Amino acid sequence: MTRDTFLVPDYYPSFHCKGGSCRHTCCSGWSVTLTEDEYFRLESLDLEKSLKEKIEAYVAPLPNPTKDRYARINFTYEGECPLLSLRRLCRLQLKEGENALPSVCRYYPRGPREGSRPECSVSDSCEALVELLFSSEKPLAFRKEELTFDFDVPKEERTEKEIELQKEAFRLLSRTENSPLLNAKDVARHLGSDLSFSPAYEEAVLSLLPLSFTRSASLAPYLGKGSGFDPRKAEQKLSQVDPSFPNHFARLLVNHLFFTGFPALEGVPSPSLSGLVLYFLVRFYEDLSYPQDFPTFDRYVDYTADFFRMAEHSNFPEVLLSVLSRAEQETGETLLPTEK
Repeated sequence: MTRDTFLVPDYYPSFHCKGGSCRHTCCSGWSVTLTEDEYFRLESLDLEKSLKEKIEAYVAPLPNPTKDRYARINFTYEGECPLLSLRRLCRLQLKEGENALPSVCRYYPRGPREGSRPECSVSDSCEALVELLFSSEKPLAFRKEELTFDFDVPKEERTEKEIELQKEAFRLLSRTENSPLLNAKDVARHLGSDLSFSPAYEEAVLSLLPLSFTRSASLAPYLGKGSGFDPRKAEQKLSQVDPSFPNHFARLLVNHLFFTGFPALEGVPSPSLSGLVLYFLVRFYEDLSYPQDFPTFDRYVDYTADFFRMAEHSNFPEVLLSVLSRAEQETGETLLPTEK
């Protein structure tokens, strides 16, 4: 169990799961793993026959189990959790209460971490969180909250330098008089990123990125419609869909950086490379959005949540660095530092 004072975004006390009204439930398309303790606790529950049979049929130990990743809830043929009811609610929670759920199901989309500065945020991959972020135009602020989690929260240390770089990134991204892409570029410059690439290099990156995510259930519906669009036209279109796009997207990006621990990204060895990851993340989001059809604001929210499901729950930073390397080979430009 972990009980501590966490730094949280100001929206945190207002966040609530939408339950059965969620258009894209987190119980669909994702594989949920259980700890060893959770697996055997689930197996020992005295459940009604139909629910017990579902668990026995779909919950199984992993090929190489560890104490922390011991078993997995496998999908149904439709790609959904077998415990999802027709009302789009969890049958296990309805019958046994929230405490019967694995910790992943109980706490997602929250992401707590302990360390030099205990932090907890909510992932942009959640439809309800995107709607909450888009409900205000104010810059995202932070506060301290006493929180309790009934598991040991992972520890991630932050240096004072990393915290200061993150604060400055928040400030730069929150300047709504500029476009989000220009703000991301300023963050990258502040981190020492090399932005001297040519338009041909950028186009190569934008054509290679979709190919890296063709198997992504989140992004697949949006791929194959072209790439390398004019970023100004993309931002104009997004501003037509959402008149408060600069303000809303600034809140979304600041939350994303806080959730991922930017600039200390997993698999990224330096802040300057983290700056490139941020720039091309924004460029990819805008480029991918341009050919999409958003007949309703809900469809735009869904796109945003789907995009950040990929960005926050995959190895996107490492994939992006690999794509940058391939773009170097295609264009002959050198952007990434050479290994010594």
